[in-house]
Formats: sequence, structure tokens, C-alpha cells
Amino acid sequence: MERLVLSERADWEARAEEVGFLYHTPKGEAYWRDEACYKFTLRQIEDELEEPAERLHQMCLEVV
Repeated sequence: MERLVLSERADWEARAEEVGFLYHTPKGEAYWRDEACYKFTLRQIEDELEEPAERLHQMCLEVV
């Protein structure tokens, strides 16, 4: 996994609102940070992330 540093998107609030996400700045603070992202290799996704993510998804469905 590689952490990439990004510049905050100038239009992130408008883009969030376009898709119906209006709760982007509760109490004046951004709901998420926009200055970084993570890059995974295909092997990391296939070998380390897909199966745990599927298990978590199934647990959420059971709760609901």
C-alpha cells in the first residue's frame, strides 16, 4: 500500500452536493479529509482485502 499526498479538490463541496451528500461539513469541519489517498496493488486487493471485506459485508447484512 502506498499513501499518496493530494491537493484538496477546489470543487469538492459542490460535487458532493450534486450527488445528494449535503452533510459534508458538520459543525463547520469537513466530513472527510481530501489531502491523501491510498494506492493498492492488485495482489494486495485480491489476496488481502477482498475476502475480509466480503466477510464484513455479510456481517452487516446479518445485522440488518
